[in-house]
Amino acid sequence: MSWKTISLDYLNAVELENGYIVMTTKTSALKDVVIPLGANPRKPSKKNKNVKSMITQLENDPSNFRKKNEGISIIAYKAVIDKETRKVIFEVNERQGIINGGHTYFVLNQHGVADATVRIEINTGVPDELTAEIASSRNSSKKLSSESELNHIGMFEWIKESVSPELRSDISFHEGDDGSIEVGELLQVVNIISPNKSTIENAKRSYNSKGAILGSLKNHKMNASIVRTRNHIEEMWELYNYIRNDQDLKERFMPMIYEGDQMYKGVAFFILAGVLQKRTEIVDGYVIINTSIEDLKKMVHVKADAVNNKIMRLGQHFVGAIDSMVASDTFVDGIEVVFLK
Repeated sequence: MSWKTISLDYLNAVELENGYIVMTTKTSALKDVVIPLGANPRKPSKKNKNVKSMITQLENDPSNFRKKNEGISIIAYKAVIDKETRKVIFEVNERQGIINGGHTYFVLNQHGVADATVRIEINTGVPDELTAEIASSRNSSKKLSSESELNHIGMFEWIKESVSPELRSDISFHEGDDGSIEVGELLQVVNIISPNKSTIENAKRSYNSKGAILGSLKNHKMNASIVRTRNHIEEMWELYNYIRNDQDLKERFMPMIYEGDQMYKGVAFFILAGVLQKRTEIVDGYVIINTSIEDLKKMVHVKADAVNNKIMRLGQHFVGAIDSMVASDTFVDGIEVVFLK
């Protein structure tokens, strides 16, 4: 475990109780100072609506910045007030640092000015297992997402270890992450081949409740059944994207199951589940797809007309009501039969 010692000039500083220091400092004192964000499950993003308003405040009314800002909260291993140098010195590891006020830090690290001050509090002696809970409580004005919480406690490491660097960089694992692929949607996709249930039954769960998938991972951790899909995360995402986005495939399917150039997510889940029926097995405890992805793509292409026929037989009742269609047993049973022929 690596450690970092940080010192900040203070205007005022006091230890209100054992292990709890409160200080004020010029916002310019935070410019280019690196403080870890490991304690905060929610990482700052320049897209956050408050970032622009804080920059404007610093530029137009710096003297009132502290009054309008909640400040920065830090968890550290230890901290002291050095009255001779007028510095607060604290030590943190990679799991500690800022637990609240990450966007304030993000702004001041680049735009801090001498005319504005900010309040900083430092807590020490906090057990690691309480870090996520405390951070969640401190961020209660906006509920911490399940994805951010799971990422913070390391429950997505198996995904990061199982995919290519290219795919990993495209995945958004927590709030403020830059990836374009939401990790929750990725898990909905790979859940379709989760063991113990059929792909069709898994697709129902994926379609109806992303929260249940994330909840299972939180409760069962590495014993969650979805972890056993780790060998095919990349292939599952490739096949799912082919079904949703391939333009040649779009020409074979009915327009009603598309929104713009993308197939509706729920329809894609069940087509994905349909083509994977009886094409997985368990080897050494992990799910293996026993058919190549290219062959599976060809099967989807070939079965497009049969899927269209099943949709047409549902009648006009579901036209313009895709969610109702996907939730119907008639549609689900039809997809199941089409791909088992």
